Amino acid sequence: LKHKRGEQRSETNLRLNIRSSVATRHTIVLPSTDVEVAQVRRNGREIRIEQEGTQLSLPLQKGTQNLDIIWNQEHTLGIFSTTPELNLNAPGANIGLNLTLPQTRWVLFTGGPLMGPAVLFWGIVLVLGIVALLLGRYAPTPLRWWHWFILGAGLSQAPLPALLLVTLWLILLGVRRKYAGRIQHALAFNTIQLGLGILSICALLALIAAVQQGLLGMPEMQVAGQNSSAWNLHWYQDRSSAELPTAWVVSVPLLVYRALMLIWALWLALALLHWLRWGWGCLSAGELWRTLPRRVRTSKTEIGRASCRERV
Repeated sequence: LKHKRGEQRSETNLRLNIRSSVATRHTIVLPSTDVEVAQVRRNGREIRIEQEGTQLSLPLQKGTQNLDIIWNQEHTLGIFSTTPELNLNAPGANIGLNLTLPQTRWVLFTGGPLMGPAVLFWGIVLVLGIVALLLGRYAPTPLRWWHWFILGAGLSQAPLPALLLVTLWLILLGVRRKYAGRIQHALAFNTIQLGLGILSICALLALIAAVQQGLLGMPEMQVAGQNSSAWNLHWYQDRSSAELPTAWVVSVPLLVYRALMLIWALWLALALLHWLRWGWGCLSAGELWRTLPRRVRTSKTEIGRASCRERV
């Protein structure tokens, strides 16, 4: 069953592989009376459509045959979308369900037969929540746990190295403020300062790229399972009763995602002003740069004169 949803109309293609011991007629029950059957084909050849309300009669030949049934239906695409409910009036095996959504939708949840797609993003959100609680408690930064969580949720749409880079940058700034006074060697201190400066530039570039990706890119919900993608979802079930299993998807318009990413970008801009002031205070705590001690070079002639004076 292939079910393609549009904003105002859907198109469904049902392919049946039927084995019959005798030539007979078989009736299937369509989802509703407003279903408009457009075409029925048997073994690739078009046959007459015999539909009465929700009843569709199919002439069967003796042996194995493929039946393709195509119908259209008018309905508005909402938050909750399902595949059609069909009664095949016979048990089925090797059931494949396919639900295609327009790319103007943001898929949030999926459900149906056990062998199907899953939205892995919500597992990532759970991990982000746990990590945010730990960072808010133990990281040497002014960020609370909800700061870490909102920051991580927005950066989850960017590559993972960007999230790790920004997190490492904030933690190392706090470590610099706390422990840099214990570094006695001037060269080691200056190397740390230079490294933090380069890390700060890289982290800010990563944040800019993440904002651009969130506002202009597509949402990455980590949809996986049965070769599914964000808008093309597949389910499989080995056996079923006469009633065909159904699959469902919860989705919202892509504009909702754009609006949320815009709010996140504005929050990040305001929060970053505070973080940068704090970061500069960490980087310049105590002193910003140390002067390296000068080395005094002594020539061989001066060393010889000094040794002669010691002898005299």
